Amino acid sequence: MNVRFAAGKPSDTLAECGVLVRQLDRLDDKNAPWLPCPQTGPDSWCKSLADRWATSIVNHEARSMYLSDMGGFILSTALTRLLCACPEDCNSQNKVCPTLFGDDTCTPGCFDEAHWCSSASEGYSCSFPPHQLKQALQKQQSRFLTRNNEMVIDTRSIVEHLPHAIEGFFFLSSSTTSRDKMRAVRSSFKRKYRLSDVLAPPLVKLAHDGKTITDDAKPFTLEDHTA
Repeated sequence: MNVRFAAGKPSDTLAECGVLVRQLDRLDDKNAPWLPCPQTGPDSWCKSLADRWATSIVNHEARSMYLSDMGGFILSTALTRLLCACPEDCNSQNKVCPTLFGDDTCTPGCFDEAHWCSSASEGYSCSFPPHQLKQALQKQQSRFLTRNNEMVIDTRSIVEHLPHAIEGFFFLSSSTTSRDKMRAVRSSFKRKYRLSDVLAPPLVKLAHDGKTITDDAKPFTLEDHTA
C-alpha cells in the first residue's frame, strides 16, 4: 500500500494511480458495510443508489479525504470497475438512473455524456469517462489539490469478487472512533467469509490529521488487529 501510495501518479490505468479507498457512509448495508444498500428491508431507503459507490484515489500528491473521521476499505484496483472519475466531488448521490445500474443512456452517479469533462474544461459540473482517468487526476492536481477526487465505481464489481475485492480495512489516526468501528467491521467480515486472522485483509492505520494524509513516506501502518 505504501509503495503504491508513493508511486501513484495520473494514469489511465487505475492500478498505477495509487491506493483506491472507500470510506463508510450511509449508502452501505448497515449490517454488512462491505455491501451496498440492500434492496429490501427497513434499511433499503437508499436502494436506488445501490449501483454506485463513491471512492477516492490517494497518493503522495492526492492526500485529501472525503470524510474527516471515518475509516473504510482499500479496494482492489484489478477487480474494481470504474464508472467515471471526477477531479473533485461528483455529487454522485444525486445522479440516479431510471433503472438500477443504468443503461447506454445513463451511467449511475455520473454526469450524462453531454456533460463529460474535456481537457479544456474547468473540471466543474462534469465527470471524465473511465478511459480519461489520467486527465481527471491531472485536473485535480492543477485545480482541486486540497479537495478529494471522486471515483464512482460499479458496486457489482465489488460484490461479485468478495472477499478478494477488499485488500484491507483502514482507520484514520485522527479518530479513535474510526479505529473501533473498523476493528468491528473486520471481525464481522472474517466471520462472514470464514477467514483466519492471517488470511483476512489487514487492518491498517492511515496517518491523518483530520484534514489530510500527513505521512508521505509511510502513510499506512499495520495495526495489531487480532480480533
